Parts: sequence; C-alpha cells; structure tokens
Amino acid sequence: MKPLTYKLIVGTSILCISLVLLSSCGKEATSSDIENDKNSTATEEEDNNVTNKEESDHDNETEDNDESVESIPEFETMTFEVVKNEEDNVGTFEVQLRKPNEEYILEDGVVVEMTQYFPDFYLDDGEPESESNYPFNPAFVFKIHDQEHEEIIFIAIGKNVKPNEDAIYDIQIVDYTYKERKKF
Repeated sequence: MKPLTYKLIVGTSILCISLVLLSSCGKEATSSDIENDKNSTATEEEDNNVTNKEESDHDNETEDNDESVESIPEFETMTFEVVKNEEDNVGTFEVQLRKPNEEYILEDGVVVEMTQYFPDFYLDDGEPESESNYPFNPAFVFKIHDQEHEEIIFIAIGKNVKPNEDAIYDIQIVDYTYKERKKF
C-alpha cells in the first residue's frame, strides 16, 4: 500500500471512530470537532513521517506486494462522567486501559468500581467476551454506589445499558486517547 493511501485510510478511520464516540456521548459532531481531529491526525502523521518512511523503505526492500499489514487505533485512556438524576454531575474519572484501577472515588462519597473489563469487547451467544488483551474496543461493567444506593451499569462504545429504568446514576464516555497499532 502506498504511504499516501495509508495516511488517508488511517485519517479516515480516526475520523469515523471520533464521530462514533461523539455520537455515543450524546454530543453531535461539529465542524470544529472534525477539524480538530483532522489537525490531530495531521500532527501525528508529521511526527511519524520518519518512522513511516523507514517502515516504507523496509517494506519495499523485503516485499513489494505486502499489503496485509494494517494499522488500527488502540485506546490508551477513556474519561467518564458520572451523572446523578440526569442532571447532577458527580464527577469524572480516567481509566488507563492497559492497567485500569479497580476503584475510583468521586465527590460526596460516590465510588465507582470496575467489576468487569473487556479490552476487545464482542458478544458470544449474548455474553460479553474479549477477543484479545488489547483495548481496541473496550467495554466495562461498573458498580456505582454511595451511602444509600448501589447500581450496575454496562458501558461500551455506543452502548450504555442499565439493569432497570429506575437507575439514578448514569456514566458517559466524555474523552479518550489512542495510538495506532499494527493489526495482527
């Protein structure tokens, strides 16, 4: 694959993922969001020009027709916002996806526990599983509790499932960071 084609594919992939995450957070993508993603992608591409050229030269030396190596985004962090009663912001917390904490303490004694983590989430006969240990498509089961109340929430990119409609807490993905990783 030619370097320019690779950059266009990676840039387009990053833009699509950003739009999916923005829509999953209940936020519409604006032209400034899209422009920021384009600028971020361009900066990352400039930073990696030397590496990409070296990889390209190496690929050309070893095998001219090898188009099987593909790059995909690996999430590094995700920032979540916890809301009580659909309007009271309880706080935010950041999850390091390679080494997540089991517990996050927020304002007013609210505690968020990560009870299950699926770095590369998919459903297998209706049950959540992880295809790999790499955070390509992370999903979580969080238990949120305060002194009086406790509930469980499942959250993934584009999914937020509460066990009942009377839940008082909600969690949304509000930010993320990622890096490009060669797909295996």
